[in-house]
Amino acid sequence: MHAPRWRAALLVLPLFVLSVVPTALGAKEVPPVDHFKCYFTNPSQEVARPLVLNDQFDEQLGRPEQVGLLKSQWFCNPVAKKTHGSSSPINHPDQHLVFYFIEPQPTEAWTVTVTNQFLRGAPQTLMVGPPAYLAVPTQKLGFRLGIPDDLDHFKCYTVREGLAPNEPRVLDDQFPGIERVIVSNPFLFCNPVNKLDLATGLNFPILNPDVHLVCYLITPQGKGQPVSWLNQLGQFTTNADPSVHICAPSEKLAFHPSE
Repeated sequence: MHAPRWRAALLVLPLFVLSVVPTALGAKEVPPVDHFKCYFTNPSQEVARPLVLNDQFDEQLGRPEQVGLLKSQWFCNPVAKKTHGSSSPINHPDQHLVFYFIEPQPTEAWTVTVTNQFLRGAPQTLMVGPPAYLAVPTQKLGFRLGIPDDLDHFKCYTVREGLAPNEPRVLDDQFPGIERVIVSNPFLFCNPVNKLDLATGLNFPILNPDVHLVCYLITPQGKGQPVSWLNQLGQFTTNADPSVHICAPSEKLAFHPSE
């Protein structure tokens, strides 16, 4: 049996990459990524690791980004959401993400057109600034959950301008309790990203190039709980509380540097 992609990095074993065919975000197909409900992490995990990140913006500029110090900011569960008699279930219970703050580097601003379920199929234009976070596929420990070896890394950019859906939703994730929230301002746009670990020489390619994330603030903030995780950057235990935002699988329709 082959070692999972990111656990292979922990064990410094040869890289094994699953061949995954990108899946469209059509209404009749199961998306390869769930929605994610994200919680602050306190205390934070700090990791010094030289990484080279290369996403679709970097490719257009011909300039990959190198980062060295990462600090966990949010832990994210897959989440089911309900509204107006319809629902989106959790299809991938093993998929979790930890967002790590990366020191923003000067870069071009981008204009991005996206669509997702919160927008009800309508396109939305976002003005995004510098990259600020790396979202890392993560296994949540202690819940008999597997390794999310079919989940990309994401490089996330701050949203400077974008309209709030202001959509009510009922959220039900793997922590106890159900939340009724309003989905408000978009504040992160995330590209799938190729990650090269210079410490181990291992490369983590993009699996689903058509799947992006747009993260929206939610109110009110809900309660979380202590959580332990394992990912390519190590094992850590922290308090995940409170909930802060929800990330929606999104289709990127167009993008170009802002004028």
